[in-house]
Amino acid sequence: MRIRTAATAAGGTLALLTVLAPAAQADSHKGDTTFTSVTFSKTTVNVGVSAAQSLTVVATAKDGSGISGIYGGKLVSTDARIAFPDSASCTRPSSTTMKCTWKYTLDANDTDDYADLKNSNAGTWHLDAEAAANDHDFYTLDTSKSVKVKRYAKLTATQAGPEPVVKGRTLTVTGTLTRANWNTNV
Repeated sequence: MRIRTAATAAGGTLALLTVLAPAAQADSHKGDTTFTSVTFSKTTVNVGVSAAQSLTVVATAKDGSGISGIYGGKLVSTDARIAFPDSASCTRPSSTTMKCTWKYTLDANDTDDYADLKNSNAGTWHLDAEAAANDHDFYTLDTSKSVKVKRYAKLTATQAGPEPVVKGRTLTVTGTLTRANWNTNV
């Protein structure tokens, strides 16, 4: 009972902080800390209602004094939906760099209602992460690294006419365009 109450309170606090959070800022930094690369496994993630989609983000940061850690690693939508990574791992390719990999699952029909995507979440999502250096320099990614998250769409029942097709004449193609509805999971 105590765990459920604590989880409910933590979830309520997180929801309140999301509402009260300021609008996204431009990247900020102090000193020579920088992200040398940030890559997404996909440029666009098309999420339907029957199968979750995965996304991997790899970020490498560098500072002359060395990187003490890369923190955050969350994806944030334009309407402040937050996707936390399912897993994260970091390595140190050299004494001055750190490389982190985060894996995410985006799902419109998750068993946890909080994790379900809603139609309003479609759009440009950005990586929110901060690299902290041993000499207290930092670099914060707020909006510069992004990925498109779209509702899956499919064109079906296409028909072309008139038949036979004649060179130089008008050709009409009809069909049905369906788009995943994350609100109703249809």
